[in-house]
Amino acid sequence: MKITAHFDSPDSADFAAGALRNVLSPLSAIETKNLPYKRSADSMNVFAAYNTVSTTPTYSMPLYNPTGNRFISSREQDMIGGTEHILQVICRNEEAHIASQIIINHGGRNISKI
Repeated sequence: MKITAHFDSPDSADFAAGALRNVLSPLSAIETKNLPYKRSADSMNVFAAYNTVSTTPTYSMPLYNPTGNRFISSREQDMIGGTEHILQVICRNEEAHIASQIIINHGGRNISKI
């Protein structure tokens, strides 16, 4: 069975992985991943209203937003939640309940079992 969980910090995911390694069988596969910050096309995300005369309709036009392309450091990503810390466990079906309990006790959320 494959179990996937999200964590708020890489340390929480690593501590949970260590606890799982101590409890689960040696044939289990345990992996932590830090997925990079996902950003959509931010450069055109600001819209401004234009009208030439007060009697004409107002039109919205996209404007370039240079702050949308600003480099975000890994520390800032952790603070704003831009990096996802994921723990994946592949274990026997009999051990899935124990693995889920350990993940929850270490702060895991969005737990899915496949």
